[in-house]
Amino acid sequence: TPASKAVISPKMTGKGSEKVRVWWPPTTNRKKTDVSGMYWPAKVISYLSATKVYVEYDNKEKEQVSKSKVVPFNAPVQHGKETVALTPGEFCEVHNDSARDPAEWVACVKSV
Repeated sequence: TPASKAVISPKMTGKGSEKVRVWWPPTTNRKKTDVSGMYWPAKVISYLSATKVYVEYDNKEKEQVSKSKVVPFNAPVQHGKETVALTPGEFCEVHNDSARDPAEWVACVKSV
């Protein structure tokens, strides 16, 4: 499951500079559907508590987020390295392989 466990620095408070990705869950809100269901590149600005961090996204926007939504910057999976064929209805990770604006999404397989 996306970002089921936070995998960031064990520091609980203080300054940060760690590159991470923040999970934005899928939504039916039409204003947010284009930017949801994906991991967004960000930098930890500070560790606020045992459960919260303050991040700055690559577009310079900042916000407080739950540590449970934060994963390492590098993709936590090896895209294209599946050992079992995907099946319709199954969820998978999709990566755009962009060096300039890397992004990952969670998708549902429609057909094979």
